[in-house]
Amino acid sequence: VPLKEVARISLEEVPARILRENLRKMTFVTANVAGIGFDEAVRRIRTVVPRLHLPSGYTVDFGGQYESKERLVTQVAWATVGVSLGILIVLLYAFHSWRIALAALFTIPLALSGGVAALLLTGETLNVSSLIGFMAHFGLSVQKALILIEFVLDRLRAGADVKTACQEAGLVRLRPVLMTALAAAVAVLPIALGYGTGSELQRPLAIVLIGGLATSTPLTLVCLPALLTWLLRPLQVGSLGIRAFGSSAVQESDEKTEG
Repeated sequence: VPLKEVARISLEEVPARILRENLRKMTFVTANVAGIGFDEAVRRIRTVVPRLHLPSGYTVDFGGQYESKERLVTQVAWATVGVSLGILIVLLYAFHSWRIALAALFTIPLALSGGVAALLLTGETLNVSSLIGFMAHFGLSVQKALILIEFVLDRLRAGADVKTACQEAGLVRLRPVLMTALAAAVAVLPIALGYGTGSELQRPLAIVLIGGLATSTPLTLVCLPALLTWLLRPLQVGSLGIRAFGSSAVQESDEKTEG
């Protein structure tokens, strides 16, 4: 029996191999992204996909580095929540005061706003590297805040009034706060300028760090003492039951707060 009587013979383009995922046929369409970020590239692709008029049953999913990036963003978001809670618990344990703990956490948004502004000015995108830079500010901002708060508490225990202690904190602690900020900024400056192999991947992290330190440092020296003046003025030091790091004695008082 001739083959043409039992089959239709023709030359057509077919896949070299058939891939399946979750019992469905699948094919990969890959591309390298240059000049734009993953988010912008995916946004453009999403606007084009509806115009393809795919047959019923066909779907388009985004994978590769974009999928990995989205998964990492979720993990970083949960890590941010965990870091915030961890810092709050440590501050509450150290100072035994919600007012002091919240005052220290108040400095974090000051740094985050500077990091966002730095990304906008340099044209960088919000990616995993920049998110890690934002997380680093949680520790740096609180560290600078503790330098001021510890001085204020020491002056209050010495008998100074709240306003005087907070004013002196911004002046006396200016040098250690600047040293803390400059040490971190200078360390990542070569990465921000693009020196070294692989610096492009870490450049957003460095930009966020430098931008956040540029805004949080002066604002912390001005806004935090003002906030402490407002928070501590109605209270006495003993009634707060607070202590600074390195002090083994916790000052407590059962006297009622006047006013």
